[in-house]
Amino acid sequence: MSFVADIAGRAASLAPRLTDVPSRVAADASPTAQLVQQIHATRDPMTQGALLRDLDVLSGGRAQSEALLDRAAPTRLATPDGGGAAKGPRFDRSDLFGASGKPQLADIQQSAFGDCYYVATLGAVAKQSPGTIRQAIDYNPSTQTFSVRLHDSNGRARTIEVTQAEIANNIAMGGGSRRDNGLANAPIWPDVMEVAYAKMLDTNHADGLGQGYTDLGDGGWPKDGMEAVTGREGSEIKYDKSWLIESKSHAMDEVGNAARDALRNGKPVTLWSVPESAVAAQDGLADNHVYTVTSVYKDKNGDWQVQLRNPWSSNMVGEGYDKPGAYITVPLERLVDTGGMNSMRVGQ
Repeated sequence: MSFVADIAGRAASLAPRLTDVPSRVAADASPTAQLVQQIHATRDPMTQGALLRDLDVLSGGRAQSEALLDRAAPTRLATPDGGGAAKGPRFDRSDLFGASGKPQLADIQQSAFGDCYYVATLGAVAKQSPGTIRQAIDYNPSTQTFSVRLHDSNGRARTIEVTQAEIANNIAMGGGSRRDNGLANAPIWPDVMEVAYAKMLDTNHADGLGQGYTDLGDGGWPKDGMEAVTGREGSEIKYDKSWLIESKSHAMDEVGNAARDALRNGKPVTLWSVPESAVAAQDGLADNHVYTVTSVYKDKNGDWQVQLRNPWSSNMVGEGYDKPGAYITVPLERLVDTGGMNSMRVGQ
């Protein structure tokens, strides 16, 4: 059996197992048409991902697949009784923020892409200023597309259109939401925002978003993520014991107070971790990573503590302070002594 024939067989065999498909694909449809209709019919991201990869083979590439999916979006599918049922979008406004109706920090789970600088910033903005995220995304039911307002490297506002196929593709590849991590109805706003950023970075949408995702995943600076989401790079908080007469305690107070005040004033804050100054001195944070800062406070002993959320949703990093959950609290003094904190970034 040829590879194409094998894929066609898989397309046909999958139809009876899609329990959430309200209608069935016409038996005489071509293998390509069957795959297109099955992708539109299921809302399960993992199944969509598998079918999408098969469609890439049959159609000749991701750009062709996306064109086929976009063209087929408003079509009608055959129903068991032989009638027709209007096909709605796979994703709409109700999928953006879930039951809460607003973006939340917990919606972020970085998976396949090395864009911590961006998704940690998305989480920080969602926590401190959820209205900024809500106002950045709009849905057009006529075109079934989402429009996202971002800012380029010059601070200029850009409106990026995101299609149904691009969202499905992002989830299938392991995007920034929890949909690809076993939570089928997780809010999709992180995926929509991630697609939009990759699309803004990509210079030729005709051949797909490969270049954009490569640039996105190659990493960036915390200021890049903050500017893309808010329009400004923001400011930097950095430990700096610049004078011999200044005490370490006073220098840490400057950092702690600045970060705490920023959070109290509703500003998003992220932290950029770097390799420690000595191998034996570990701080418990992944190196060269960006975290969302959720709280900065003095404990009962008067020591500054920094609570962080890892966009991975886990802190199993192998530095002796492993935590299975998303949050970790690190003494500011440990970050200072190990040299593991480059700086914090504060949005305006």
